[in-house]
Amino acid sequence: MKINAKAKLNLSLNIIGQENGYHVLESVVTEIDLCDKIYLKQDSKIKVEYNSRFKIEAEKDNSYKAISYFVKEFGVPPVSAYIKKAIPQKAGLGGSSADAVGIVKGMQKLYGITDKDRVLKILNQIGSDCAVQYSGGYNLMQGRGEKVTKINSNKKLYFLLLCEENGVDTKECFALADSIGSGVVSDNAELIKYLQGEKQDLPKLDNALKKPAEILNPTVKENLEILSKYFDIYNMTGSGSCCYGVTKSYFKAKKVYKILKKQNKKVYLTKN
Repeated sequence: MKINAKAKLNLSLNIIGQENGYHVLESVVTEIDLCDKIYLKQDSKIKVEYNSRFKIEAEKDNSYKAISYFVKEFGVPPVSAYIKKAIPQKAGLGGSSADAVGIVKGMQKLYGITDKDRVLKILNQIGSDCAVQYSGGYNLMQGRGEKVTKINSNKKLYFLLLCEENGVDTKECFALADSIGSGVVSDNAELIKYLQGEKQDLPKLDNALKKPAEILNPTVKENLEILSKYFDIYNMTGSGSCCYGVTKSYFKAKKVYKILKKQNKKVYLTKN
């Protein structure tokens, strides 16, 4: 079985507060067509292999956890997964969560599992982005990621991603955000109105983790400055380090893609 495990972008990210030691978030998230490819089959034991230099211990591997938790929850045979990585790592694109979600969806199909509540219980144990990536499309994500509200929208947007090899450590980024102050930076109500067709213009996008990410990785600020030369709307996803420009025009996105590609920038042209 072949599965496309799709990345996500945070169109906004607000830090509402803290609860039980965890940050409470509110974020509008979109699925994009940049994806890892997963090849899944029933096996005698759990196996996870990657095509890249990506190496991680089994107990820390979200893909391994997804199979293990699913087998335990539903009492089904294990599977083996071969994953062709394409989503940049430590970029805020939800690559490891995408793989976990892709595996869970594949196992649901393989074994005829339809109990969404039990599936979401598994995913919420794995990562804060899993539930929203399981939903797909546009969503409002709240809390630690466990509260997901679908945004019904047919808006077609194109995103030019600018990613570098050096990422941002998520834990360090949140800690720095606490010390320098962040909070609510985006008007999610206005953004949702745009996505639902109630407003004509896409509002400014922002991310409460952008300033700490720029401190931890100066490339973030440099890339945002590059994108500002070509796009009216641009932002950083997750805790970084991937930044992106947004446009309704494929031709504009393609033009900028070619320009930055000639400058040997690590760019991706994607759509929601």
